[in-house]
Formats: sequence, C-alpha cells, structure tokens
Amino acid sequence: MGLTIRDCCALPSLAMAQVIAGRGGLDQAVDSVSVLEWMDLKAFQRQFFLQNEIVITSFYSFRHDVASQMLAIRRLKESGEVGMILYYVGVILPKVDPRLIKLADELDFPIILMPPGRMNLRYSEAIQEIGEAIRKNRALDNNFVQNALARLAGVPEVHRTVSTVLRMLSDQLQLTLLLTDNHYGDFVAATWPLSLSLPLKELLDAYTADKPSGGEHGVVAEQPVNNSRWQHAKLLAVAPREAKVNREAILQAAQVLELTLKLWKSYEFDSFSTDLISAVINGEEMEAGRLLRQRGQGGFPYRALWLITPRSQEESYEHRSLRLVKAYKQLKTLADQRVHSCHLAVFDGLLVGIMGTECLQAEELQAALLAHDLFCAQLQPLDSIAAFHQAFVRAMEVLGMAARVYQQASLASIQELRFVEELKALMDRGQEAVDEALWVLDPLQDAPDKGEMLIATLSAYLIDCGAEMERTASLLFLHRNTVKYRLQKAEGLLGFPLLRLPSSMALYRALALLRLKS
Repeated sequence: MGLTIRDCCALPSLAMAQVIAGRGGLDQAVDSVSVLEWMDLKAFQRQFFLQNEIVITSFYSFRHDVASQMLAIRRLKESGEVGMILYYVGVILPKVDPRLIKLADELDFPIILMPPGRMNLRYSEAIQEIGEAIRKNRALDNNFVQNALARLAGVPEVHRTVSTVLRMLSDQLQLTLLLTDNHYGDFVAATWPLSLSLPLKELLDAYTADKPSGGEHGVVAEQPVNNSRWQHAKLLAVAPREAKVNREAILQAAQVLELTLKLWKSYEFDSFSTDLISAVINGEEMEAGRLLRQRGQGGFPYRALWLITPRSQEESYEHRSLRLVKAYKQLKTLADQRVHSCHLAVFDGLLVGIMGTECLQAEELQAALLAHDLFCAQLQPLDSIAAFHQAFVRAMEVLGMAARVYQQASLASIQELRFVEELKALMDRGQEAVDEALWVLDPLQDAPDKGEMLIATLSAYLIDCGAEMERTASLLFLHRNTVKYRLQKAEGLLGFPLLRLPSSMALYRALALLRLKS
C-alpha cells in the first residue's frame, strides 16, 4: 500500500491538525499535492483526471459563500482529489459550516483542519513533507504495477482516457511520457512538470531521424506497448539528457498502460481533443497554441462550438455521464466520416465539440441528441480562442434555462441563447419587471376554464413548432381544426393577430418566461 492520507496526518507539519470530516477516505492513496486558492466554478474544468491528489486551500475566493465551497468540494472530488488541508480558518475563512462537513462525510472526502486562528502556518512546510514522503514511498514501491492498476480501477468511466493513464504514470515517474504509433506519427503526451513546455513534435521528429533535437531534453527510453488502437505502439520517456532513468520503472509503466487500455477499450477517448478543447473553452491561448504546434498545425481553423448537456438533471451524475459517453461515440463516428476538422470531448456533465466551417448535418446531430435525450447549443461563427471562451462562459450561464424554454428542441442557436440571456436579465430585475412582461397574457389567464389550455397551445405553436399549424397538431395529438379554433379563440381574447410584430414578440417573451417560472 502506498502513502495514505492517514500517513500524511502523522507528518510533523500536520501534527496539530484535526480531521473534521470524511474519515471514511483516510486510507486513500496520495500521489501528489497541490495548492488551490482561486477557482472559477462556472467554467471549472480539469484538463485531465488526476487521481490521488490532496489539495491545500483557505477557500479565499469564496470564503463567505458556503454554497460555492460545497460545489468546490464536489468538483474537486469528481476531478480526482482525495482530500483537503484547510488553512487559516478564523482568519480568512470565518468558520467551517456544518453543511460542508456533512457533504464531505457523504463523499468520504477528508478535510484536515489546521489549527484555527494561526497566520504563522505556511503551506510550504506541508508541501515539502508530503512531497518527500511520496518520493520515499515510490522508492520502496515493489508492487508498482498492482498498485497503479488498483488506483486506475477507481477512475470514473467518463475519465477513462489515454491521457488519464499517462498523467498518473508521468507524475509517478516524474518524466514526460509520449504514447506514439509504430511510425512515430500520431501521439498522446503528458508533460512533467505540468508547467514544462516542449516542442514534442519537433523532438519526436529529431528522434526518429536519429538527430539531436537541439534542446536540453530528449527521448531517454523507449518501451513497446501492445494496443488495439495503435499496433506496435511505443511508450517514450522524455527527460533532460543527463537524467538518470530507471528503465525497469518504464517497463512497468508500459505494462500498466497496456493492461489499462485493454480494460478501458470501450471508453478510450481522443485525449488530444480533450486537452485542446479544455484549453480553448478556458481561453488558454498559449496552451492551445502549444498543443496545435505539437501536432504540426498552424493557425486556429475552428469556427463552431457545441455544448451538449443532458436535458434532465434529475437522474444521477453517473447516468448522465454514461449518456454523454454514448453520444460521444456516436457523434465521433459520424464526425470522423463527414467532417475534416472536428474535436469532441466529455467533461463534467458536458459534451463539447469544436469544428471548422464543416459541420454534421442538422438531421444527423438531432437524431443522436434525441436518442440520448440531450440538448445542444450551437454557437457560430466564432473566429478566435477568445471568442470561443466568451461564448462558452456566456452559454453556460443560461444553458439549463434554454433547455427549459425550448422543451421540444434538440438544438439551440446562438441567437436563441441570447434571447434566454435577455429573459434571465429581466428576471434578475425582480418580480415587478416579470409581471410587466407577463401582462400581455392577462386576458388569457382571466379567461374562465380554458385559459391554461389556450396558453399551452400558444406555447407549442409559437415556441416549439415555429408557428406551423400541422406540427402543433401533431405535437399536441389534436386535430388541425381543434388547434385552429384554439388559436382563433386566443387571438380574439388578446386583441391582436398572433404573428403581428411587435405584439407577437411580447407574447413570445411572456410564454417563454412562464416556462422558466414553472
């Protein structure tokens, strides 16, 4: 067994700390330690699933917001963090809310509380001691393969990617790792440390040509990997040329990689796409550029963004993730056949796609979405990474609301999301503003007996069916003449033709607001 959270608690720097929650997770292995002081919960996406990491924080960015603290715990747990060391309670964070403790207990997510009211405690002491304990444990690890496989077995299905395995192995070996095909063409990489920026494509080309790359780093070891995707694949270790490399450890890493990919065959995602999309939606231009250059690509050829989410949020996280995985496979197969520049990736409750001017036919996309009960925002045209990031952040604010407004639609355009943004802004102004917008419906709501029926028919006609009589009749399972009668009745009560602007716009807005309020 490797180093555990329980072992960390016995270190001198944590001797005065107290485990206040999540004791059921104390025997979780610890492979790394990090600091997290700022977190954008609306746009938070890990570029990879990093298992067995313990995080140090003071919750500075939302020290007065318990709901955000609880959401952060959930996001960290889903991203592979195994516990938290909480500093400066009573100084930065006023107190630890009982709701936070209850959630951590439910998730078996240990919270280790450093002595409250102490500003003289330093993160560096815990980081140094935990890091040293991890290094000593690695040196004594005689069951590298078995322990690694045991840890990877606990990775959620949605995170079962080549990138996840490489990331864990890279951290274990403290080496940059590349998995490449027999011709050294396509590859997946995990750099160590994370901040290291290497021209991996150039380095790989120099290695295959048996020439020095011109930098201080080079390929220091190679190990074959049997893989169904790439026949005769190779695992390459990259490090400073003078570095001493344990070749037995690289052999063991190749064994872990080979066995894991066999077990995860049905969930093998395109890890390059995952990393690229993550960089794009988070506005990380340098990282996106680095990834594209690694593949020998210049420029930024993408113009459209897909954001796909389960329509229903009532079912479990696991079920929603599984539906997204199934949709990913279907759309990936279609995209590989029809679209030149298209990347897809599954994140936390979200399937994201970026592509060039070529897109799947709307009918094909709709069929896939309907099959899995998913809702998609299509955002285009976008011409830069900054535009993608801005569109992503804005869309995530209203994506769930858009799914409630457009109940029968699988696709929403950027214009429709902008309309939902206007609805949100109106609702944010308060009840008086909402009542003013709903005023146009008063004649229908005051109608005896039939008001709700007329409103439902109007909603279907204007919002769901594009003012098409036949589609409305089909959707409501009514005869065409029945729909026609109801629309004429509503028109008479309202006092204006249903399709006459600007009155019809006010009516459309009011009907959409009702859906958000229900």
